[in-house]
Amino acid sequence: MRNGHEVVEGNITKKFIVQSSGFIALIAVIMVMSGILVGMFDLMLAPSKASYAATTTTTSSGYPGPTTTTQSGPSTVTQNLGTGTLGSTVQSSSCGFTAGAAVTITVNGSSAGSGTASSTGCVSIPIDVLSVTSTGGQVQVNGSKFAVNLTNNQLSVVGTGSNGSQLTVNNTFAVSTSSVSINGTTGKPFNGEILIAGILVALGLLLVGTLLLRRKSAVN
Repeated sequence: MRNGHEVVEGNITKKFIVQSSGFIALIAVIMVMSGILVGMFDLMLAPSKASYAATTTTTSSGYPGPTTTTQSGPSTVTQNLGTGTLGSTVQSSSCGFTAGAAVTITVNGSSAGSGTASSTGCVSIPIDVLSVTSTGGQVQVNGSKFAVNLTNNQLSVVGTGSNGSQLTVNNTFAVSTSSVSINGTTGKPFNGEILIAGILVALGLLLVGTLLLRRKSAVN
């Protein structure tokens, strides 16, 4: 009887190991798929770089009659950079300017110097979060330090757009002491990651509970 009981226990143990391996493999697949979904959401939610083309209207009367050309007026673009935490860097990219155009930079209306658009018409400006308190914080932009609010801060870049008219790109951002994702060196806010982690933990607990119940029933 004892040998038979040991054989049963051995078979149960082997079955438990096989089932555990299968469930572990399933969880690994779920984690990989979750990572892919998170990447897709990040790409979908990431702020797109605006592209501006010159708008020209040409009218003529007869041949070779007079021709008039009208260009579009000043334009403003606003994009949200998310929330930066203490010690992090939020990367901003303001696009749509004429290649090599000189731009002026301000933080909440205060001058942060100037810059030059790249060959693709973009101006990349990092925002370093130096300190955060319960009422606000301090950031460094283009070598200068600025006191900021917890929310509704604005990094503005102004220059000549690709259509020849003035372009203003307003980058809004917030600062926080809590750990959140940002659109910069650590990405942008995505609460789905927390949800996915919770689902995986719940699946793991359910797996362990199910296997323990099966083993108890088999022994009895």
